[in-house]
Amino acid sequence: MSAAHPLHLIEAAYRLDVPQADWLLELARTGARVFGAPSGGLAMLYDTTRGDWIHISDMQVHELPPGLVNGLFNHPDMDRDTVLQMVRVFNGVVFGSYNAIALHFAPILKIAMDRFGVEDLIMLNAIDPTGHGCMVTMPDRRGRKRSSSEVRTYRRLAAHIAAAGRLRRRIESLAKQGSPTDQAEAVLTPGGRVEHASGPARTRAARSRLREALLRIDSARSRRLTQEKSVAIWQALVAGRWSVVEHFEHDGKRYYLAHKNDPELTADRRLSARESQVLGYAGLGHSDKLIAYALGLSRSTVGTLLTRARRKLGAAKTLVD
Repeated sequence: MSAAHPLHLIEAAYRLDVPQADWLLELARTGARVFGAPSGGLAMLYDTTRGDWIHISDMQVHELPPGLVNGLFNHPDMDRDTVLQMVRVFNGVVFGSYNAIALHFAPILKIAMDRFGVEDLIMLNAIDPTGHGCMVTMPDRRGRKRSSSEVRTYRRLAAHIAAAGRLRRRIESLAKQGSPTDQAEAVLTPGGRVEHASGPARTRAARSRLREALLRIDSARSRRLTQEKSVAIWQALVAGRWSVVEHFEHDGKRYYLAHKNDPELTADRRLSARESQVLGYAGLGHSDKLIAYALGLSRSTVGTLLTRARRKLGAAKTLVD
């Protein structure tokens, strides 16, 4: 089976018009194609806000044996130290393999893998500073090497899935306030004309940034670029605030909606909202580059925000990219 283009996974992530179960199943199916895993995959939503447990709220499986899935996830008697180490993995690893990351502290999972002939598992972990995440997992060959550019692309895919999951939660909580079009801060035509704008999206600078984002999305889809470059130019947010997603009206007309979708974190009076966000991503182990991509900011802006936040908190530690 030939691998699918990574953009297919981004496009699957931003399908807001399908139920959650169908959304997860498509992430599992598309993830397996992107990573060239013919034996299938799974996608699951989880919550680590407790700090001592991983609460899985939904999981959908694509063409994996039920016994394998049960053997990987049904361990209610797992000891506390192993659980805490697993929580740290979920809160700090964006992309990696089971053999490299977890085999040394959770060998019990290898029993299920060996039983079903699975050499290794790869994990694309879309973790959000809010403590909510979505992990896409699929079998892989033992010792398979991936280039640094591939790994960089996979981490960027995870940033989109995290943003899409956050947007789905936000739209669901606002469902009583109207349709997605009513909730959007800006509505744009595919050509970039702003048909409606409210709040911060009304400024000339915001409109320009949103139009630029559409051009970048269109350029990414043109397939004239390498896969790495296509993903690189389609950032997860625009100007640190908006997710821009495709929307079709009942009459078939196509628009792009700009939804406020930056992470809403517990307020710290010492920090601005943006400083809290970049510090939250840094706490997940994200590099300056990945934080910039996830928020749609420049790397220099991220560096300035991190320095300012740590100075306010009295922390001299710097993040190594």
